[in-house]
Amino acid sequence: MRRIAGLLIAAALALSCVVSACGAPDRKAEADRLQQAIKEMPGVQDSNVSYTNGFENGATVHVWVYLPDAAPKQIEDVVARINAVRGDAFKAFDQTAEFAVTPSRTVRVKRGAELDSTSVAGDAESLRRLSVAVDATEISIFRNNSTADLKLNEVATPANNVFPAVRAAFGDDAQVTLDLQPVSNIDGPSWRVAFPFTATDQQRVDQQMAAMPVSIWMITVGSHGAIAGLSVGLHNRDTAYQDLVSVIGITAAGPAHALNLSWRWEGDRTGMSQTFSGSVQVGACSYIPNSDIELHPEKYLTADARALQQRLRKQFDTCPK
Repeated sequence: MRRIAGLLIAAALALSCVVSACGAPDRKAEADRLQQAIKEMPGVQDSNVSYTNGFENGATVHVWVYLPDAAPKQIEDVVARINAVRGDAFKAFDQTAEFAVTPSRTVRVKRGAELDSTSVAGDAESLRRLSVAVDATEISIFRNNSTADLKLNEVATPANNVFPAVRAAFGDDAQVTLDLQPVSNIDGPSWRVAFPFTATDQQRVDQQMAAMPVSIWMITVGSHGAIAGLSVGLHNRDTAYQDLVSVIGITAAGPAHALNLSWRWEGDRTGMSQTFSGSVQVGACSYIPNSDIELHPEKYLTADARALQQRLRKQFDTCPK
């Protein structure tokens, strides 16, 4: 009986949360009013305010606006109107906003709860310029007070042409982090690059990559244009140690400039229980000690892979020996 009573209480509490969103006020009328206000603005071709307030999906408000041909001033006015109409009504909600700024609808300025009209309009113009220069399935930027994340998905334009296009679109001194995912039929790595990333930085990284005796699958370029992360493919087990040491030397990695280096034998098949792979934190010691692969490497790495990883870590990371 006590168990049944407990289940009934839990069900009643869940129903109460569904009805009241566990404390979030009902703002459906305000959401409808906001959507109508946005649709009336010059430059807006379509809009939607997605509103939830329940136990399963939580309290959320997502504003989506389609203004492919809107002038910067019109975009600023739309953002200002959103701020004025919503006021503080959705303070208890998880708020997000998206502004699709080209006819493709896949070039989008994204934000959280804070909407600055000048910033949104400026990013819209930057993304429009970028979309003309770069062939990508999706281009978006999410900006908050501390970060600006620029994402380019399914990119057909060569990376060496994308980087100058980003500089031209956002300015040489713009502080944005670019995530670039090439289309599957392009033989090139995925990139994560912290801008400013100058033409000189780009040339140096190109030269370093060209000198490496490995395939490069993923590359992270951190501050000051330095390579901070690499995921590479090995071609020769007999020279694996020398090849990885060569990569470390080419990047000049060490305590003053750490490198997160991971590798995998290109001949290994997906789904194999043990692979010839591994990782080393060159000039650092930031492994996840409680992860299964660190606690039980024998489950994932072949014996020669474990030996190679141990040798490189002993030589290059800064963990206590």
